[in-house]
Amino acid sequence: MKIIFNKNNSDTNDANTAVALGTFDGVHLGHRRLIYTLKQLKKQQGCSTMVYTFARHPMEVIAPNDAPSILMDMQQRIRIFNSLGIDRLILNEFDLNFSLIEPEKFIDILTNNYNVSYIVVGYNFKFGSKGIGDVHLLEQLSNKKGFELIVVPPVRINGDVVSSSFIRQLISDGRVGYAAKLLGMPYSIDGFVTHGFQRGRTLGFPTVNLKFNSKRVVPAFGVYLTLVDVGQSMMWGVTNVGRNPTFNGKNIHIETYIMNYEGDLYDKKIRLYFIDKIREERKFNDREELKTQINKDVKIAKRCIYNFIQMCYNTKGEIN
Repeated sequence: MKIIFNKNNSDTNDANTAVALGTFDGVHLGHRRLIYTLKQLKKQQGCSTMVYTFARHPMEVIAPNDAPSILMDMQQRIRIFNSLGIDRLILNEFDLNFSLIEPEKFIDILTNNYNVSYIVVGYNFKFGSKGIGDVHLLEQLSNKKGFELIVVPPVRINGDVVSSSFIRQLISDGRVGYAAKLLGMPYSIDGFVTHGFQRGRTLGFPTVNLKFNSKRVVPAFGVYLTLVDVGQSMMWGVTNVGRNPTFNGKNIHIETYIMNYEGDLYDKKIRLYFIDKIREERKFNDREELKTQINKDVKIAKRCIYNFIQMCYNTKGEIN
């Protein structure tokens, strides 16, 4: 996959192209249906595939105070797109000037810079200044500009429409297992391990404290089963998200007890994959009561691990 950081709309390409448009936060199952459509067009029509999106969420520029927390940072989106087999990924810099471009002008830029044969969008796609462009206008422009428009209908899981906003709400509610189904993978947060108060060590459960991007969606306060990517291997963890009410904490912390791990991870980058929620965050009367609960949490986590592994295998004993 070729990655283009497209400043000033200067990138051009003459290859016959099918392009998908959108913000693609989370690259969830709805987004992946667009990618699947691109790959089918490549297979059937021989055209190159391209995702045309933004390096950051447009709302960060248009209305910073109302910008949603993000499901994925740019680096993670790049890795996912690469795994999905896209030929070209165009990352535009969204600034105030870009936000003022009228819908038809936006399509002019796209079709002038690229040999666009197909444009693939979701059913609720909006574009241009103030989001006044929609699929109906895009259909009209397709006749004028000579490309074929493909509008992908909503993807539904258990009757719910898969969308970035819905997935954000699921994670904020602690429903990380269901969010994983819609994302196509467990929700994850990465960051560097920093020094904490080392209370877990005195309780017999040493934890790693994660310094994470404040723009990320934070799961509901509570205790979770997580998979921990420590760089060289994946380990199981029990992660607490919250303010440490037992110790009258005020800031949000994400700290993880990594089972059967004794290494030093200070200042190293790790990634937490949230598999399932174990319980809500609670305030305990004393350290011994907290220690007893952590023991219970670890036992519950081990049962969850068994259930998770069973779920990952089909009746033939093969990983799904």
